[in-house]
Parts: sequence; C-alpha cells; structure tokens
Amino acid sequence: MLSLITKVRSRAACLSCVSTSDIRVCGLASFGIQHAIFSIDNTRMINLEISHLDHLVLTVKDIEITVDFYQRVLGMKPIQFGEGRLALSFGNQKINLHQLGHEFEPKAKRVQAGSADLCFITNTPMIEVIEHTKANGIDIEEGPVLRTGATGKIVSAYIRDPDGNLIELSNYLP
Repeated sequence: MLSLITKVRSRAACLSCVSTSDIRVCGLASFGIQHAIFSIDNTRMINLEISHLDHLVLTVKDIEITVDFYQRVLGMKPIQFGEGRLALSFGNQKINLHQLGHEFEPKAKRVQAGSADLCFITNTPMIEVIEHTKANGIDIEEGPVLRTGATGKIVSAYIRDPDGNLIELSNYLP
C-alpha cells in the first residue's frame, strides 16, 4: 500500500490526512483511492483527480506512413484539426501527430521518434489480432503473453510501428 506524502505548511482539505510538522500523509491512498493534495502559496489546498487521458502526442518521421499503419493495422481514423494538424482517432481518445523537426509548440523537451511504448485494448480476440497483424506484414515481437493492465489481467501481443514505437495490443481477461 502506498501513501502520498506531500510537504506542506498549511492546513489540509482532506480529513483523512495525518500531519506531523510539515509532512502530510494521505490516508485515502492506502485504500486505493486516487487522491492528491497540493499546496498553493502554502495557504490553500486543493484535491486533484485525473479522470482519463484525452490525447497524447506521437512524434514521427513520416506522418503519411504513420497514418497508413495506424489506419490499416489498428483501425484508427485520421482526423484533421486546427491549422493543418493531424490526429489518429480511436474510441474517445486520439493521438496527435507531430512531424519530427516540425513539432508544434509547446512540445516535449527531448523530442524523439520511436521512443513510445503504448498499450491499446481491443475487443477483437487475440488470435484474430495476431492473424490480422501478420496478414498486414507486421511481425509479432512477443506474445501472446499474460500481463497486468490498468484494471486487471490482460493477454498481449507486441508489435512495432514504422518508427519503432512498441505497440502492445491487449484483451482483458474475464
């Protein structure tokens, strides 16, 4: 069990938090409740809870090749937004694409293509996932193997996208 420890000098908004001098330990964290306490100007405390991931940015060497791969192999839909920007849409999320050397601001400090490790959940049975990726000329790097996902046990197969990013395709197990 993990506890969140935050150095603060002001009073906590969370009644489950225990304080000793300037160290505050959140008791809710030990119950698996996502909870964070932040000190603002040492006078006001807020609780911050992240509900979900909206999008992430993937920097790629060639946007056209990337779109083809993610559309053909993973079934994502390319969408345009803003001033000439492109993203890959799936479910309620998207992957915004940045062309290496022509990134939009603000951007990551160390922009690099091929450094991502992404896990996508699919309802397509794993045997069909593997057959589909092989039929599209994509090698299975590892799998199927058992792993632990965000909410339980998963079975996964690993492939690489055109930039070398590691792509984990997974099914949750009952």
